[in-house]
Amino acid sequence: GDKEEEALQLSNLGYAAVQANDLKQAVLRYRQALHLAYAANDRQSIVSNTVDLARLLVESPRHVEIAALIVEEALKVDPNDRDLRKLMERIEDEREALGDVERAPINGTAQDYAANAYRLLEG
Repeated sequence: GDKEEEALQLSNLGYAAVQANDLKQAVLRYRQALHLAYAANDRQSIVSNTVDLARLLVESPRHVEIAALIVEEALKVDPNDRDLRKLMERIEDEREALGDVERAPINGTAQDYAANAYRLLEG
């Protein structure tokens, strides 16, 4: 329905923002798409949006723990997804390399993190 269409548009906007090197916008759009994936309980979209989002977040030392949060949540949906497992390994490596870097605060769950971004659309 409409929400599926909207989710697809948000993912596409995320991808376009990555291409334009507007990573803040990309993260926002993927978070919004992830919210709709969770709302629809669309397992495939949860995984694909998490992968797209976590790949961006893991590049930023401050956001590694948020990447971990969303990847761990998506692994509950599909424990065998290869991309998610690879990302988790990468996150573990980053954690070791980073040591005590200052991290962005995490409030709540992966679903909260996605929903908070979606609220911006609802004004």
